[in-house]
Amino acid sequence: DSVLRERLRALREHDEKNAADLRRAYSALDEVLDLRQQARFRLFEERMEQRKFELLMRARQPRAQQNRRRPTP
Repeated sequence: DSVLRERLRALREHDEKNAADLRRAYSALDEVLDLRQQARFRLFEERMEQRKFELLMRARQPRAQQNRRRPTP
């Protein structure tokens, strides 16, 4: 139990550090971008996350389903 508890604590600390690093990176980015650029960047990020999710779901499909969805040349 103590080993598991220690690993969970280390994981939590790692997650907190990464979240803080991400907040600092966004703050630094916001300092150099104007409001319009910030909005465009956030939208770009959202689109990339959505596309990444779509590609992941597509990769998980059985091969036969993937072939059916492709248009024939």
